[in-house]
Amino acid sequence: MRRVPEIIRKKRRELDIKQDQIAEALGMSQPAYSLIESGETTITLIHIIKIAKVLDVNPHKLLPKDITLAVSGQNSLLGHLIFLFKKWWYGRKIKRLR
Repeated sequence: MRRVPEIIRKKRRELDIKQDQIAEALGMSQPAYSLIESGETTITLIHIIKIAKVLDVNPHKLLPKDITLAVSGQNSLLGHLIFLFKKWWYGRKIKRLR
């Protein structure tokens, strides 16, 4: 199974985009971004979405087909999706009460 950082690095190199270009879009330094791409730090859903925008691809294309999502809080992919869903759901409930 290819990991997300490997997929991102391969796509970035195919497009001849430098790490510092993506780092700037993420609002971080190139060394900090390098840690993401090397897999030494956790990549969040927000990072994947912003990287996909720079690479001009659907974020889904940066995920392996057989990815296992860990639920370890808001910084995991699934944890962040659950957070967004709850925010949307409770937002709807509050609007109905008004």
